[in-house]
Amino acid sequence: WDWGFRADVLYGVDGQDLQAYGHNPAPPFFAKGWDNSLDHGKYGWALPQAYVELANGDWRIMAGHFMKLAGFETLYAPGRFFYSLSYATALAEQHTFTGAIASYQWDADTQFFGGYSLGIDTAFDSFGGGSNGILGVSRQLDDWISLAFVGNFGNLGWFGDGVMETAYLDIQLTDQLQWVLQGDLVDTTEVLNQNFDQTQYAITNYLFYSLTDRVSLGGRVEWWKTKGVYTGNTQSAQSATLGLNLAVSENLRIRPEYRHNWGAVVPNLGADTDIFGIDAILFY
Repeated sequence: WDWGFRADVLYGVDGQDLQAYGHNPAPPFFAKGWDNSLDHGKYGWALPQAYVELANGDWRIMAGHFMKLAGFETLYAPGRFFYSLSYATALAEQHTFTGAIASYQWDADTQFFGGYSLGIDTAFDSFGGGSNGILGVSRQLDDWISLAFVGNFGNLGWFGDGVMETAYLDIQLTDQLQWVLQGDLVDTTEVLNQNFDQTQYAITNYLFYSLTDRVSLGGRVEWWKTKGVYTGNTQSAQSATLGLNLAVSENLRIRPEYRHNWGAVVPNLGADTDIFGIDAILFY
């Protein structure tokens, strides 16, 4: 047996996206509490992870507060290719949760995991009796192809009762070219403990090409459809994003991108918009 722990603290404009805002939501927005009570305008503090871990052989057991398990895109900026988030990552997936997860390494290429959480986007509390199960599997099919699936089912807290599922297929087409296809589904009732339902569907395509060891190009095209909590009616939205990752040195990466959105009015984005973003990441 062995054990360890991890705790992350974050401050900045990304802080509010990684807070446990789902433990006490109250329309029209979310009540303050836990780490989302420490905002300063558009800047916020977040404690997105604080957990302990036990391990023995092929088994690992983690308990506490975690980042999301699902999806190709990570919520931490340095870990993803694009500056912006996809619709699916921002709107159709859990961001944080509190509970326990056990994983089992079946063989060198296959991992199963399952667990329990107090609903979606919660801290050490739950909204509306949030209590849901989590099941997932990841599989390396060969040197070029891998896939992963994560499903949440039960009382998802402020997201309602039902299912939230994410699956993606990652194919290394050539030494330089990578393609990822992801699908997301949310189908719940009694959202925010009220008598309305929501559904969300999303399909996201990624294509990455390595020009050199220091320069990579990326494209993302996505379709997102929803009915319920975000818009009140059925709407579809699309976006196309082009990005560049430039490793100026081993410690400095620059990420410019251009994004075009069209279709439905998406929260905080609007419809038919063109956005340019750029950031620099310093590793140390």
